Amino acid sequence: MSPRLGHISNSGVGGQLIWIKPSGATGKYYSSGFTNDITVAGVSTSPPGVAAPSAAKLNLTPGARNLVLAEGALSAPITIPIRIEANNRVTSTGSTRVSVSINPSTGLFRGSVIDPRSGKALPFQGALFGDWNVGLGYFLNAAQSGQVMIAPAP
Repeated sequence: MSPRLGHISNSGVGGQLIWIKPSGATGKYYSSGFTNDITVAGVSTSPPGVAAPSAAKLNLTPGARNLVLAEGALSAPITIPIRIEANNRVTSTGSTRVSVSINPSTGLFRGSVIDPRSGKALPFQGALFGDWNVGLGYFLNAAQSGQVMIAPAP
């Protein structure tokens, strides 16, 4: 079973989204096309420069977290223990190397980890959500996309 966001706060917006890419459309990913019916959720945010988000300002208490990559043709979820410092510096606290950078003016993050199956870098990106105390995002490969989550370590 892969990790998923279980509860959505009433302070945001959400609903159903149908996302379609027709077969034969140009682009690097998903040349065969796709049709997805998904539940989406969002929260309001301050424009960049108004209140520069950081781990502390987003109510993400600096400390131990897990970075989890799941689905997207991975044979099993990749879970990496990380630590987020008040200055937005992210370090791996386990044996797996990971590179993560947080943009303090937007709350967006991006990074990469080595896919243990292929041995290649697996880039990912997402956004931090202080109201939910998580970071959520995605990664892409040639045939599927997967989800990324930064959540407090148990």
